[in-house]
Amino acid sequence: MSDMRDMRDSGGATDVPAVGGPSSAEAGSNADPAHGDHGSPRCGPSGGPSGGQRRGQNRTQDGNQDGNQAERLARAALSRCLEPGDAAGRLGLELFGAVRWWEVVSEQRCTSEEADRFAQEAALAGLRVQGGPAAALSLALGRWEARARETDPARDLANASRLRGGYVIPGDPGWPLALDDLGPAAPLGIWWRGSVPPQSSNAGFLGVVGTRDPTGYGVQATGALAAAAVERGGCVVSGGALGIDAGAHRAA
Repeated sequence: MSDMRDMRDSGGATDVPAVGGPSSAEAGSNADPAHGDHGSPRCGPSGGPSGGQRRGQNRTQDGNQDGNQAERLARAALSRCLEPGDAAGRLGLELFGAVRWWEVVSEQRCTSEEADRFAQEAALAGLRVQGGPAAALSLALGRWEARARETDPARDLANASRLRGGYVIPGDPGWPLALDDLGPAAPLGIWWRGSVPPQSSNAGFLGVVGTRDPTGYGVQATGALAAAAVERGGCVVSGGALGIDAGAHRAA
């Protein structure tokens, strides 16, 4: 990342040893960013539901918001490394913010003060890991190390743009406001693909999810439903898994 500062120049920096290897879900780290595990809306020709942009926020050409690139890059990168429901990952995000947290994850180091703060908050949050709260950060960083080395968020965003898509994050005009109700469980961001970015209004979104091993009729019905929704200006939202999810995206 071009905005990353040298961690060694931040006073009191210390290496956090990487303990253990990457998680067993490594295969998922190379998924198409437009069909990632964090939800992928597909929007129709009319751009989905109506809704104006918030004051002072203008979209860039690929539908992302101006002036928020560092946050977008960091969240896109973290979405490659963290599994949904990863308590350590969420704790770091809340404590340090996305940009700083991605620096820690990608460089595998942080200041001694940050390490102490993480350990204290991990204890308060009741994180149960081998070695206790003091080992929570090093264990987590070791789990994410291999994924972080392969992650290139700028490339992912460029690929999404090439596919007529992008990545919306909290605060963007296209961020579904209902996701804020999830609190710490809200996704880091959402990859979208379509003719125009989604809008923040919750009206007009259609969630289509189902089995990974559908019948022929199930695939046909899914395609008809998704296509009809998009033709009427709706926005199809799905996780992008094989089967029904993928069928919904293809039809959209």
